[in-house]
Amino acid sequence: MNSFNLRMKGEYWDEIYEMCPITKEPVLVRVTEKITNTIVDSSKQLVASLLAQETGMSTVTYHAFGVGDAAWDTANPIPSPAASATQLVSELGRVPINSIVFLDGSGDVLPAGQRSLVLRIKTIVDYNDFNGQTIREHALFGGNATTTVNSGIMLNTLRTVGQFKGNTRVVKLVKLTIL
Repeated sequence: MNSFNLRMKGEYWDEIYEMCPITKEPVLVRVTEKITNTIVDSSKQLVASLLAQETGMSTVTYHAFGVGDAAWDTANPIPSPAASATQLVSELGRVPINSIVFLDGSGDVLPAGQRSLVLRIKTIVDYNDFNGQTIREHALFGGNATTTVNSGIMLNTLRTVGQFKGNTRVVKLVKLTIL
């Protein structure tokens, strides 16, 4: 029997937009550096549930945000989440995923019907979402995930120093590569 070891790697980055006072249109003001995330053990459970077409299970549907631990702001390095993690340390709430697309080797979106082993997951955290909160952790959830905090199956997670969320639109981008 052949053995198959499912492995993935992931990167997070943000595009931060502010509202132009004249045109009332979002204007890109900053793109953050890419940060490697932790693919958690439960990601295999999510894949297995999807392959089995388990009732009530779906692909990655929510991007969760949490306040984490304020000690991470001064930690060097920030402690990595355990691969066994199944939820955030202190989840604030969730935003639905906006899109999941396949990318080519150059990072460009492939036309409909074409596939690759590289995905980009996009979530828009709008102007009024989590305003006044300091965000230190993120995760993608699927399976039986809902808007309820700590529901569903975690795919990956990331910890950062605190990032204050003001009245901005943040486009969260996650690139997942299946190895």
